[in-house]
Amino acid sequence: MGKKMASLIITAALMLPLLVSCGDTAEKYPGEKNVEFNFTEGFIINVSDDDRQYVKCAVMLEVNDAKLLPVLTERQNRLRDHVVDLISARTKDEVRQTSVKDAILTDLVTLVNEALNTESVMAAYFTEYTPIRQ
Repeated sequence: MGKKMASLIITAALMLPLLVSCGDTAEKYPGEKNVEFNFTEGFIINVSDDDRQYVKCAVMLEVNDAKLLPVLTERQNRLRDHVVDLISARTKDEVRQTSVKDAILTDLVTLVNEALNTESVMAAYFTEYTPIRQ
C-alpha cells in the first residue's frame, strides 16, 4: 500500500506543471477552439554543413481563426520556403538538439504571422522530425 501511495504522489507532482500550463492556455483563448493546418506534403531538407545529412519532417500549424485556413492553403508554397530556410541554415549537430528544434518552430510562427500580417498562428509543431544520415 505504501508503494502505491508514493507512486501516486510522484505522478501527481509530475502532472501538476502540465495541468497548470493547460489552464493558462484556456484563459488566453476563452471560448475559441484552435484549428490545425497541416502542409500537404512533408519535407526533406539538407542541412548547411553536410550534403549527406538531411531532416525528414512534417509540420502542423495551430491557428486560432478558421478563416485563415484557406489563406494558409493558398500560400502554402511560400510558407514551405520558410520551413526549408529555417532548417537548411542549421548544422548536422544542431538539427539533433531539442532547443534548436524548438527555436525553429518559434521562428516559424513569427515568420508565418509576419508573412500573413496576422497574429492568428499560435504555435507550430513537428508531427514528424527525423535527422537522417545518408
